Amino acid sequence: MIEIGGYILDVNEMTLSRDGNSVKLEPKVLEVLSYFCENENRYISMSELHENVWKNRCVSDAAVRRSIGKLRQLFNDDHKDPSFIQSLPKRGYKLICQVSFLANESESSDPLPINHHSSPTQENDFKADIVTKLLYSQNKTIFFLLIIIIILFFITPIVYGVYNNIAMVQTEHHVFSGSNKFSLILQKDA
Repeated sequence: MIEIGGYILDVNEMTLSRDGNSVKLEPKVLEVLSYFCENENRYISMSELHENVWKNRCVSDAAVRRSIGKLRQLFNDDHKDPSFIQSLPKRGYKLICQVSFLANESESSDPLPINHHSSPTQENDFKADIVTKLLYSQNKTIFFLLIIIIILFFITPIVYGVYNNIAMVQTEHHVFSGSNKFSLILQKDA
């Protein structure tokens, strides 16, 4: 459990509580808050959140901002005069309240492992090409549709011999030279 400026975050139960009131957190909102707690008192950039919370999935900055907005709403925090999450343009976001890591009654005094993320060096080591990113993205359907279209466009004409039929068309050209008329016939021999 983590105390965040008077609130209690129970990572295992995915709840944020204060004065006996408890709210169930969405998984990504919990991950963002956990990441802020792990990196308190320093600015966290939008790209760092993409890398470490969303694991380089294709999500918009608006989705990240939406999660931070939900946290501000839960904390009843004003972005103009923040007590919990401070934002600075071009720098990112920072958790500015007091954070204390607490042990659950049912657990020993071992610190609570809240890091569900791989280390930044592991993330940086994984540099995927576009095909791998498409395979692991949420839009697998689009990727497979693209592959099917490519197969239909290039493979089908070869299988059905469309290219051979196009090449075997007979063409006739008339060439005029002075008063004489010549016919030139071009035909591909089979």
